[in-house]
Amino acid sequence: MPKKKPSTSASISKRTSTSGQNHREKSSKVAKAPSKTLGIFEAAGFQHIKSDNIHFLVSQQMGEIDYVFVWENVILLVEETTGEDLSKHPPKKIHFHKLIDQNKNDFFRSFSAACPEFGTYMSGDYQANEMEIRHVYYSECQLVPSGISFNPQPFKIMQPSDGAYFEKLTKDIQKSSKYELLKYLNVKLCDVGQSRISGSGVTSKSFAGFALPSKHTNYPDDFVVVTFYADPASLILRAYVLRRNGWEQPTLSYQRFVQSEKLTSMREYLSKNGKVFINNLIVTLPSNSIMQDADGQIISPSELTQKTSVKLILQDELASIGIVDGQHRILSYFEGVDAIDKEIKNIRQRQNLLVTGIIFPKDYDDERKMKFEAELFLSINNTQTSVNPELRQDLEAIINPSSPLGMGRTIIHKLAETGALSGLLHVNQSDSSNLISTGSLGPHVLQQLVRSTSPLYKEWAKSKSVDLSLEKDRDSFVDYCANELRSMLGAAAGIMEPKWKPVDIGGILSTAVVGGFMLLLNRLCKVHSYPRDYKKLLSPIKNFDFSKYTSSNWARMAREIMQKISPNEGS
Repeated sequence: MPKKKPSTSASISKRTSTSGQNHREKSSKVAKAPSKTLGIFEAAGFQHIKSDNIHFLVSQQMGEIDYVFVWENVILLVEETTGEDLSKHPPKKIHFHKLIDQNKNDFFRSFSAACPEFGTYMSGDYQANEMEIRHVYYSECQLVPSGISFNPQPFKIMQPSDGAYFEKLTKDIQKSSKYELLKYLNVKLCDVGQSRISGSGVTSKSFAGFALPSKHTNYPDDFVVVTFYADPASLILRAYVLRRNGWEQPTLSYQRFVQSEKLTSMREYLSKNGKVFINNLIVTLPSNSIMQDADGQIISPSELTQKTSVKLILQDELASIGIVDGQHRILSYFEGVDAIDKEIKNIRQRQNLLVTGIIFPKDYDDERKMKFEAELFLSINNTQTSVNPELRQDLEAIINPSSPLGMGRTIIHKLAETGALSGLLHVNQSDSSNLISTGSLGPHVLQQLVRSTSPLYKEWAKSKSVDLSLEKDRDSFVDYCANELRSMLGAAAGIMEPKWKPVDIGGILSTAVVGGFMLLLNRLCKVHSYPRDYKKLLSPIKNFDFSKYTSSNWARMAREIMQKISPNEGS
């Protein structure tokens, strides 16, 4: 629960150190729930400096910090709450952390005096002006309200889904997860460690390889395909994977999460056998990648006419190499704390993996890059193993967002975020298996709602000129569909309380029932004009028997509910 803060009156500044110590001793007796952030950042290799119940002054304001983590010259000041009422706790924390952000030297001096362990850290290798401070607010149980999360400075708001993502990531790849956490917190490698001390800025590393021009690869003009060898440590440092339901670009993420069992077996192979994986990895490379010839002259992609021996120069920047195929082969070399990491450490920088990289043209923005990667990922995986239906639909939403299947999947994600189905739909790989499966709703239900022949589409479009290939029109239509579904489902949830929960836990909701309600909307649009009083229209469902609708009986359910609502229109 959010903790009660000490008074902010002027008398606080006059408290003696003895009274502060007594207060800390009294507070420390209060039992606390296990901290998720403590587990995440410690597993990623950050040092935890105990700070809870240590009170200190910043700009005459007394306060405390739940958790402090350090790594090199990076300092993380973390607040965590498991409370459900977020109306008061975040604003108080935001105010105190703004004072810290605006008075860093005051914070360093005051907290170092109150916390000897932090004082020891501050007397180490880095000067105060070389410290990179990041503020994190994590709410484990509830989404931080948009009114706060829209302008939370200096906090980075870690929502529950972000916490769940990093909890799994740190368990899977342990200390190597720190690089994705640094990216999440907008820490650049040029501001970390010796790069910050020396002021050298962005460093780079070179790799010997061969480059092919676009005419030899059938890729568009200005694309370059380069093959080279790279050590796993260099790849892990720079790599990113657009994992489905990760923290970044959720609408453009497509890859499966890493499988811990697969990583374990591959690490055992590496530790016992020691032989490098010889099949090539497929990655994308940033447009600022530099190719040099034998004389050190820079080669422009337009100058390539044949296979050319090159020195490929890649900057030491986080998330600059996109892994399209082979994330397990790279991440099996992660920096861990398991028993076999001693053997893995010996080969993390010595072995070399064969990499085929595609260098993007300079005019490709992030969205075009991610769509390209998604198409490449799908083409590779279609030739190997079948793609999960939910993943295929997520890919469709990226590659062809104006298709009925793509729009339907986007609507599913919107319904999973807010409204009567929030927290009830299975859309994330880390979601509980007890949640309602959504793989069949897109192709068999929502496609019917979003087609240009549907009553819902005609209601939205009316006589206006629209083109769903245009992003603004498509977004408008998708939002309209999601909002109408939320309104209808919200009314149904109110009528059916307390049975509005999945069948597995004693409720009425299943894939068939959710699909039935969705198809019911099309029928309602056809008969009842907008705006509709859903609470009144759906009142006949109070004693409706939903248990008989299983499998793909959504169409029958929609028809039979409509017969109760409008007997003459329910056929």
